[in-house]
Amino acid sequence: MVTEKLRRTARTITPIIAIVVAGTTLTSCAVPQQAAVTQEPAAVSAAPLKTTAQTPTMTPTATAKATPSLAAATNAGDGYVPFGHFLVKPQFGEPHGWTSGSTDFYVIGTGPIKISAATLLPGKETTTELYTSIGTEAKPMIAGAVEYRAPASGLNPEKYVTALLAIDPTTGTVVKQTDVLSADRRDNVKNLTGSSSGTAIAFSEDASKIGGPDIPVMTFAYDIMSGQKLWERAGNSMANVFGALTIVEEGKGKTQQGYTCPRAVGIDVETGKDLFSVDYIDHGTPCTNPSIGSSVPGAFLPGLSEAFRYTRLNGTPDAAFDSHTGAPVTLPKRILGVDPRSTLVVALGEGAYIDPTPIIVSDAATGETKYTLDAATATKLAAKVDGLYDGKLYLKTTDQNPVVDVATGKVITDTTKRHPLGAVDSWTYWSDGALDKTS
Repeated sequence: MVTEKLRRTARTITPIIAIVVAGTTLTSCAVPQQAAVTQEPAAVSAAPLKTTAQTPTMTPTATAKATPSLAAATNAGDGYVPFGHFLVKPQFGEPHGWTSGSTDFYVIGTGPIKISAATLLPGKETTTELYTSIGTEAKPMIAGAVEYRAPASGLNPEKYVTALLAIDPTTGTVVKQTDVLSADRRDNVKNLTGSSSGTAIAFSEDASKIGGPDIPVMTFAYDIMSGQKLWERAGNSMANVFGALTIVEEGKGKTQQGYTCPRAVGIDVETGKDLFSVDYIDHGTPCTNPSIGSSVPGAFLPGLSEAFRYTRLNGTPDAAFDSHTGAPVTLPKRILGVDPRSTLVVALGEGAYIDPTPIIVSDAATGETKYTLDAATATKLAAKVDGLYDGKLYLKTTDQNPVVDVATGKVITDTTKRHPLGAVDSWTYWSDGALDKTS
């Protein structure tokens, strides 16, 4: 059976689902050396640094290669996972809207490219580098948040500077650099996430960088092309998705027994608008934070996915939402994965983990069960779930690889040689490494 790992911690927000499928192996491949980059230097100061406002644009510094035609079949090979408008090699097996450290991207229509702070900011002593996806399918870009050390000069002490980078994915060059925060000590930028269709990014840092010692962490959002700050909120951004994030706000919920409980808030990256808000009631004194996690559309992959789809709040009350719209949804407790092309989710039925359980596909929007493979049959077949995609359930049994049409319950084929690993815009990434246009 598919194994399910749930990670929940009090007072933090962490992904709660990571599915490892037997027989799936991630490998690495060589990536060609990239050309040197250009950048716009910015002065360093102890206060937040400003840049001249510009009209946001997605025009790259180099001409992008043509996207393959609808009839073309692109093969990225194995070892990648969907990541916004791109594929990336997994980093530390963590499912979220950013990737840490030097990262191998696969750009559809162009091919593999390595994104690294050493190449993007040559000569800089970088301490942290995070990357995410921004832009649109027609004009995708990579956004980076890199902290680097500016050495002491004369009687001016060293500084640690946070640089935001807009990166052309076809050339690996920096289109725009904006240095936004500066501090006397190192404080790694964390939890970067980008807009799913624009040029906004959000990230968290220690508030001491802006002189706020009473607020340990702040979340900031910037337009990465103009360098303009869009909004800021107290709290650490977690459960990040492409286009949205969740923050637990201390002391903003209901008051009980003399203590004010926290509330969880979903926030749109572009606008800073609240997508959902849940106040918590806790019998503890003082109140504790809820356990919050997210389910992913590529949960059948080992750890990483193109984006979170739903956010689940575990506490009093329990609640679940569409991460991007804030609409309430109904999620099974033992969820295995999410269909990125529909509102369907697949889960194990209720019961003890050691007992035979059915495999159930339901509609998150309505909570209605759409298909059930009963426990006895699933056990006899030794059925494992390889994927749920575009209304089709991909299974692996003792001898076959059946594909079930969820709407009819009928088996389309018993011998599929591949299964989908996830969606990348209008493309489907398959287990054989192929990238095909979705019909």
